[in-house]
Amino acid sequence: MKSNKFAGIKFHYILYFICTVAAIISVVMIFKNINDYNIGKKSYNNISENAVTVISQEDNDDGEQITVPQVNFDWLKSQNPDIAAWIYGEGTVINYPVMVCPNNSYYLTHLFDKTENKNGSIFIENRNKPDFSDRLTRIYGHNMKNGTMFGSLLNYKNQEYFQAHRQLIIVNEDKNYKLEIFGAYAANVNDFVFTDDFNNYSADQMQNAINTIKSKSGINTSTQVAPTDNIVMLVTCVDAGESDYRFVVFCKLSIID
Repeated sequence: MKSNKFAGIKFHYILYFICTVAAIISVVMIFKNINDYNIGKKSYNNISENAVTVISQEDNDDGEQITVPQVNFDWLKSQNPDIAAWIYGEGTVINYPVMVCPNNSYYLTHLFDKTENKNGSIFIENRNKPDFSDRLTRIYGHNMKNGTMFGSLLNYKNQEYFQAHRQLIIVNEDKNYKLEIFGAYAANVNDFVFTDDFNNYSADQMQNAINTIKSKSGINTSTQVAPTDNIVMLVTCVDAGESDYRFVVFCKLSIID
């Protein structure tokens, strides 16, 4: 009996020890996540303060005033030559450098300054040319729990949010562009928008792709997209547990004169 009693006490001590260690690890991970969030946010705020000035200018397409970032690409390139563009959404948290790298996984875990951090960076898929000349350019960013990076893209499930934020702006060294949103939905990673090379599409295939995207979209838009237009696809993760899906926002690329 004493032996069994001792074994029972020993088991409870071991269980207590395991639970305590697990609790400590959980607390450490929570603090690490919070620290990563804060470091990432501070880093990107510092970059935008040093490199970006937001101005209002007239859009020659419709005469309305639009807010466009003026970006010091010389300074950005001196800090990191992987810089390709800057993406900005008025009234949103989206105000970030857009990176390019031969390795798609690198900027999933590294900030603009190449510090390892779970926020990662916004980056162009390595299959794409960084000047947006492809028929479809894919741009990735994390869905952070605090809404930063591309976390706010999931708001495009909501029609009212789309009505208030119908476009984003992306600029590179040569041109300023509007990203006019025309569709958004959760796409399987094997969906044609991930697997197909749109550069090989005929005009009819391109039109069919546009029609399919609009038919799957959870928001209704009046944006007219022609087979000759180039498309930018913004990609982020969906909710936890849906590893085979990504939330994608489709944009017509238009030059701002």
